[in-house]
Amino acid sequence: MQVLFDRFEKLEILSILGKVDARRIWRQLGTLGGGNHFIEVCLDEAGTVWIMLHSGSRNIGKTIGEAAIGMPREAAQRENIALPDRDLAWLNEGTPEFNRYVQALDWAQDYAALNRDLMLFRVLTSSPA
Repeated sequence: MQVLFDRFEKLEILSILGKVDARRIWRQLGTLGGGNHFIEVCLDEAGTVWIMLHSGSRNIGKTIGEAAIGMPREAAQRENIALPDRDLAWLNEGTPEFNRYVQALDWAQDYAALNRDLMLFRVLTSSPA
């Protein structure tokens, strides 16, 4: 977890995100979240118990995604690229914006994986054998 924390501190996209409550990010780690996120304990016909968990990177992933949406639009405007639709903007591989986005996306995916691992551990260790 320390590695993930250290990587967060070095994310280049932080300068675009504005004010981020880092304490909240780490307090949310291992928690479910809202919306369509769920933990479901299932029993199949053979009597086998299954645990289905759907969650992600919590609010920080959403925040990164929202910031990333604006980056290609700004790049297109700066490069005088006429877009047929503003939602069809893109980032060219190798550009600073692309690298910033991929770095943040990679971090958010690792955060989400750890988040799910912690929740699954809690479910497995809190249920009767």
